[in-house]
This record gives sequence, C-alpha cells and structure tokens, in this order.
Amino acid sequence: MLGTRGFGAVLPRRGWLFLCRANDVVADDGARFEAGARRSPFGSSASENVEAMTNDQIRNVLSDEQRATAQRLIDEIDEFNLRATGIAEFHEMLIVETDGDGELLGGVYGWSWGGTCWIEALWVREDMRRRGVGSRLLATAEEEARRRGCAQLALDTHSFQAPSFYERHGFEVVGELADYPKGHSKLLLRKQLRGTRSRAGL
Repeated sequence: MLGTRGFGAVLPRRGWLFLCRANDVVADDGARFEAGARRSPFGSSASENVEAMTNDQIRNVLSDEQRATAQRLIDEIDEFNLRATGIAEFHEMLIVETDGDGELLGGVYGWSWGGTCWIEALWVREDMRRRGVGSRLLATAEEEARRRGCAQLALDTHSFQAPSFYERHGFEVVGELADYPKGHSKLLLRKQLRGTRSRAGL
C-alpha cells in the first residue's frame, strides 16, 4: 500500500464517530476495516454471502489464497502509482453515524491522495433514508477534504443507485460506462472544491 498516516476524533453529533487512521481503521467497538480492501460490485464481501449461494455460485467465490493474490495485484498497482507519481501520502477517512444504542445508521469511507478525496462507499440504513443522514455524512466528508487541501471530491455510482443525490450536492457526471450492469450505467462523478488551497501530496 501507499504510505499512510492519519488521526482519529469523535464528533459530538448523535453518536458520530470520525476516524482517519494509518494502515487500518478501527471503530470504537473493535470492528476493523483493512486498508487497501476494495469494494465488490455487490457492496459486500463474497464471503458474507456464501451461505445464501448455490453450489454453482460458490465455485465462483475466491478461496482465501486466491483473494490474497487478488489483493497483492491491487497492492502492486498502488506501489507502481506511488513510484510513477512521487506522491507517497495516502490518508484514509471513515465517518459513521450511530444511534443511542451504538447501531450503525450510515457511514462514508474513502481516502485522499494526490489532491483528490475519493469516496469509495456512502451507505445509509434503509429506515434512516430521506432524513438527512446521507447529506450530513457527505458534508462532513467534504469538510474533511477541504481541511486536507483537496481540490475535488470524486466517486462512482450506478445509474440505479444515487446519482441524483450527488448532483443535488454539487457533483457532476464526468464519465459513463454504459451497460454495466446490462441495462444500467456506471457513472463517474466529481465536485470541484473551489477556494481550497492545495496541499501537496494530500
């Protein structure tokens, strides 16, 4: 992985937990999110869905050894990116909102590298949607991106997910991959952060 560093802090709003950590991110309940782990197209790891799969489907799930090899491919590309750009700093970001019992209501995970804050995942529990949780999470991520000197926020989403939500918050579609999945599109969006003074490497 790229060189990392970070910090952690708790926000006072309704059980918000805000963490930026090096190498991995650990919530206050001990849950660990490993740096470098990439999202599957289904939004959860294959291992979490094995019990619901048929035998034919299970054959398409990577073994632990194969998954380690897949992760190494990602890590090797990350190392190449570091060498090719000379930008070594990579800062992760995790922001979550919980209820009074500590149950997860929603969260946003991403990182900053090379002047861009990339949002890898933003999720809100179904019964908490349309209550402003997603907007608060996104606003907090933008605030942190500005603090780090990022010039833009960027993410990808499918056409059946939440492109209109991001557009309402100032994002614009800058790329589209049609028929992924079939009948839908994969969209690349960004929001330029005007008035932000760039900090090299972040």
